[in-house]
Amino acid sequence: MIEENIKMEVLDLDSTLVDSCLSTGYKPGWTGNFFLIDVKGLRGTKKEFIVRFSHPDYKTEYRPVSVSFYGRANNVSLGDVVMRRLSMKEKEIALGGIVVKSTKVKFFYKGDTLVYNADAFQLAEGSMLDALISQLPGVELKDDGRIYVNGRFVDNLLLNGKDFFKGKNEVLLENLPAYTVKNLKVYEEESDLSKMLGTKVDEGRYVMDVQIKREYEIGWFANAELGGGTEDRYLGRLFALRFTPNSRLSFFANINNLNDKRKPGKNGEWSPSDLNGGLTATKMGGFDYNISDKWKRYDFEGFVQAKNTGNDYQSRREQQNFLPDGDTYDRSWYNADNKETEILTDNSLKLYLGKEKWYNYILIKPFFRYQRTESDYNRLSGTFSQSPSVYSMLYDSLFTGNTGSMALLNRELRIFSGKGNYMKSQVTINSSIKMPHTEDGLFIVAATSHENSGFESFDRYFLNYAAGNNDFRDQYTDMDRHKYNYNFSAEYYIRTKNWLLRPFYSMSHRYEKKTNTLYGYNMPDSLGMGDDLLPSVTDNLMRILDPRNSYRTEQHITTHYLSFVIMLNYKRWKNRKGNESRLYIRVEPFAHTYEDKRMHFVGLIDNRRCIGRWLPSPRFNSSYNTPGYRHELHLDYSMTVNTPDMFNLIDMMFDSDPLNIHLGNPNLKNTLRHRIDFRYRADKWLQGTGRMLSANAGYSHVDDAVAMGYVYDKTTGIRTYQPDNVDGNWDVWLHVYFTTPVDRKRRVTLSTATEVDHGHNVDLVSLDAAVAPSRSIVRQVWARENLRMDYRFGKNKVGVRGRVGYSNVRNSREGFQSINAANIDYGMNALLNLPWGIEFSTDLTMYSRRGYSNRSMNTDELVWNARLAKSFDKGRFTVALEGFDILGNLSNINYTINGQGRVETWVNSIPQYAMLRAVYKLNKQPKKK
Repeated sequence: MIEENIKMEVLDLDSTLVDSCLSTGYKPGWTGNFFLIDVKGLRGTKKEFIVRFSHPDYKTEYRPVSVSFYGRANNVSLGDVVMRRLSMKEKEIALGGIVVKSTKVKFFYKGDTLVYNADAFQLAEGSMLDALISQLPGVELKDDGRIYVNGRFVDNLLLNGKDFFKGKNEVLLENLPAYTVKNLKVYEEESDLSKMLGTKVDEGRYVMDVQIKREYEIGWFANAELGGGTEDRYLGRLFALRFTPNSRLSFFANINNLNDKRKPGKNGEWSPSDLNGGLTATKMGGFDYNISDKWKRYDFEGFVQAKNTGNDYQSRREQQNFLPDGDTYDRSWYNADNKETEILTDNSLKLYLGKEKWYNYILIKPFFRYQRTESDYNRLSGTFSQSPSVYSMLYDSLFTGNTGSMALLNRELRIFSGKGNYMKSQVTINSSIKMPHTEDGLFIVAATSHENSGFESFDRYFLNYAAGNNDFRDQYTDMDRHKYNYNFSAEYYIRTKNWLLRPFYSMSHRYEKKTNTLYGYNMPDSLGMGDDLLPSVTDNLMRILDPRNSYRTEQHITTHYLSFVIMLNYKRWKNRKGNESRLYIRVEPFAHTYEDKRMHFVGLIDNRRCIGRWLPSPRFNSSYNTPGYRHELHLDYSMTVNTPDMFNLIDMMFDSDPLNIHLGNPNLKNTLRHRIDFRYRADKWLQGTGRMLSANAGYSHVDDAVAMGYVYDKTTGIRTYQPDNVDGNWDVWLHVYFTTPVDRKRRVTLSTATEVDHGHNVDLVSLDAAVAPSRSIVRQVWARENLRMDYRFGKNKVGVRGRVGYSNVRNSREGFQSINAANIDYGMNALLNLPWGIEFSTDLTMYSRRGYSNRSMNTDELVWNARLAKSFDKGRFTVALEGFDILGNLSNINYTINGQGRVETWVNSIPQYAMLRAVYKLNKQPKKK
């Protein structure tokens, strides 16, 4: 994060200018630039200077500095340099009465930082942060809170440069009012190591920083919302945030049963397939805090969150399995009731051990998580050799077993009840030490964690095969897992002018003990729900122990990682005006991991497995910024080797699920993966034009990938799985993102995202138990084009959108019919300010599917959502009426298709409903002196 064009000048004590430059990496409040001074003849001496900082928008600041030319020291920190922003009146006086007015641009670049101006986007009354982010050009917001900028994943969402609920993006997205946001900055945040050493040593993290408007930086604001609708929909939300320059405290609470991310007028990535989660009721609350010491002695931050969810999930599924010598067909009905409770806290305390920030510190990070789950479901299914779609009353026939002349392979009736708990505690300690009189640094990390989990379930089912064989089973499973882990790492950085060398060592040890006990017995007469599920006497339990599927495992995994990294970070100034270019190369050619895996399996057999191997993992990273950061290019390569999962090496058969039998394979090999990534971004090349251009391409190749090959018995529908190594898996991709204004006044903006992916996937399939599974090669091509155009006039906005997704699937097996299908959606959205202060937002979209061989999958669904809102009391109170799927065309049936089969699923979602919302906003700032 930087502020450009801050003039930095080194003066002698008599005010003689020694050196100067324009900042390209300086943020007011943090020192991020270094002057290169010729130290020839000055070793072993001290010299006094004055550094002057000046900028048209800030008050000029001076900082005295004493430079000691000892050892290999090449720079000295000036500490925090705070520059006060000038008022408009002060600027007007400085300009001789000339007032400069700026236009509202949607985005611009400051050095390598992409800045979005929040005020340039029109939003509906009461909109939260998610509505703002979904409108940003080049930004894609996923339903689960993940954010992508020009195809690149954003690691963290920050609030005023600080973590907020640490990765729980939904809390900030759904609760921070959009009207409080000044701008959003997207940049690569330097790691503590890079800041300490004054040069780039790693990629840091890619972040989006939400900047709050100045009037909300001191004081507090809160908002509350209540809503109720048809189909028993409800919503309640409360959010409060208190800000000072050195602290932040926020509270939130949310209760709703919407399970729906649609918002009228929102131009996002929602599609009908997102209605697949059933009916979910959520209750959650928590608080987040951040305290920064005024004198920079410590930072203390963290959050606590509690969440409870209940999910009612009902589905009906029709599935066609693509198989050699004829397909098979599955029909199933599924009803589930799931509950989950979670308590989570993540905290950190950073203590600074010296006067200079980022130099010497200790970071302590405690973490705790607890989860409890309960799940109950019943399932009825059948597998057929011919499509049973012509049969009526199929459910009743399967339930009663009166299948008559149907081409039935098997039918299954299942009742399941289970509950589990999980707990994890972890403490991590980091320490950073800057070596005196050098530019060297030492970074140490130590961590330990402990996990406990348990799960118990009762599973009762009746399985009937076409041949007349019946399988009645009652199963009780008791599973416990205990795991602890500790690790230590140390890395030393040796820095010269442009080069940096890093020897690195880490060691970790993980222990895991898992017990899986299965009690099973055949009870044809135990299907009555009033019967006792299990005998209560321990001796009776042991008599019905299933030795094949009961086992205990103990596993020790110790790894030692050694590497030597060579880095070049070369900067060159074309002139003293800051026209800088930069080359960064990071080579890690000697990285090796020694992995020692030991497992003791005690079950039907007693087996000990041991793996001890050196695993190479070389890496290469490079980036180049052309002069003035006009173009940015990245090239990365990595090679990784992974050993097989120890459990898959056990030469046993596990058949607790009689329709899905699993075998081990003691002959599994290591998996080798090569990956190459290339990224391009045009920064200042398009600066001032309102355009954005970026692209990424890559290739991934895997040797000896682990495939879960299976043998399919067409007479019974039983699948027998066994892991094995296969070659020939690779992927290649190319993504291009472009945004441009259409008219001269930049009221119309066009955004396009073009993505092409090609996958070559190898699996193993056989229809004969006597014949080993053979290679089944699936070639898939995905092409996606997403166009979006927005037009602003006054306080109104109209947008159109079109999205096409094309899929081509080919299979190497004989008789497979290639799939050429497309999902197309297009429509418009609008935000209009009507008379009497009424705001109207709406979207109308046609969702279409084409190219599927099954005509029922080629559908058209015209979906209309709308919202009317009216604000009172100077915008503090807003009432809104929302309608979703007003035309009633949206189906809760989802279709998927790939090289393995076609699936059509009905889920008990509620696509059509109306809701009345009421929002109240309260802000309070301190009185101006």
